[in-house]
Amino acid sequence: MSRAGAGGLIRDSLGDILATFAAPLQQVDVIMVELNALLMGVELCLKFGFNWVWIEVDSLFPVQIIRDDVTGNAHNFYLIRKIKNFLNLMNFDISHIFWEGNICVDWLANKGSFLVGYEELDILNLEQSFKGMLLLDKASMPHIRYG
Repeated sequence: MSRAGAGGLIRDSLGDILATFAAPLQQVDVIMVELNALLMGVELCLKFGFNWVWIEVDSLFPVQIIRDDVTGNAHNFYLIRKIKNFLNLMNFDISHIFWEGNICVDWLANKGSFLVGYEELDILNLEQSFKGMLLLDKASMPHIRYG
């Protein structure tokens, strides 16, 4: 079984970071990983009382599941139902963002793949390289990716 991770961040309307998370996942399939990451992000929003949210995901399928009421397959049924139940408690919009525009979340997911369990990162003590990516992202600057 290969390593997989989930990651996400919550920003305010000015682009400032309010919360971040990273977590390891057992990779069943890519859709299950994406759905679990979406669930963790929605749960974090609810935990902090963020009820008006714009969700961006770099996989189109979760957007279709939520926006177009696609049911997915039987393996994902309960996970999708749980996400939709939580989203019913919020005012939200969901949209697709290309991977290149979601580099900070990709960094968090990669970090999550090496963690032992779910972790909310201390936004006051983030790694310098990640802080730099966040600043570039906020300024809508292009990113350089190595490796």
